[in-house]
Amino acid sequence: MPNSDTILVVNPNFDIATSFIHLWANEIISEAQSLGLNVINLDTKNARLPQFENEIINSDPILIMENGHGIDWIYTGDEQTDILWVPNDYRGQTDSNINLVRGRGNYMLSCLTGRALGPAIAAQDNTFYLGYTEDFVFTGFEPGDQYSQPFKECSNAIMRALLHGGTIQDAYAEGIRMFDLWIDMWEQSGDGSASFVIASLIHDRDALIALPGMVPPPPAERKSIFPEMVISFYGTIIPLSLL
Repeated sequence: MPNSDTILVVNPNFDIATSFIHLWANEIISEAQSLGLNVINLDTKNARLPQFENEIINSDPILIMENGHGIDWIYTGDEQTDILWVPNDYRGQTDSNINLVRGRGNYMLSCLTGRALGPAIAAQDNTFYLGYTEDFVFTGFEPGDQYSQPFKECSNAIMRALLHGGTIQDAYAEGIRMFDLWIDMWEQSGDGSASFVIASLIHDRDALIALPGMVPPPPAERKSIFPEMVISFYGTIIPLSLL
């Protein structure tokens, strides 16, 4: 039986994209600790499968925040090393290790995992998945700036709801509410980059999925408005993908 007061955060920080979400995750870690929760932080180089497996066995967390790059079938940690996967042709993996997260809650801030990996995770008994069916994109000059703030607040709102005892439905609803709030705020902004920020927020909001309970779109209907885009010009407003 997982420990109801223990959460696990997979917290890589090896490229521009993960440097942003690493900062976001640290805020969640601090808040969880202030609530008296036991937080296991697989920080930077520790965000790898051996450490993940070790903490699942020894710490037995009830809730996991999985940050990093991903695709339909695979979630990765430090330096894009595989942590969770289902059978796929992309890596030629014929097995699966999602049994590691059976009986636990999962919020996966990682592109596209809501298509195949997330549904497989959530099909296990007493297990849920919150994540994204499309690329998770965000904007910013540098971690912590005003352009990346709305994406941080929307993502962290989902985890905060869970930390405070909310259900998967509560967390999904809070995430959508926060996306809508920030979309409205930026619609009233005179900033020249507002239209891009708004488009990115709408894209991420519509990609958010809660499982079990929702039906992911089939792969043929992938609708990313930023196909294959990882980083544009650093030093201007840049879209970042966790792909």
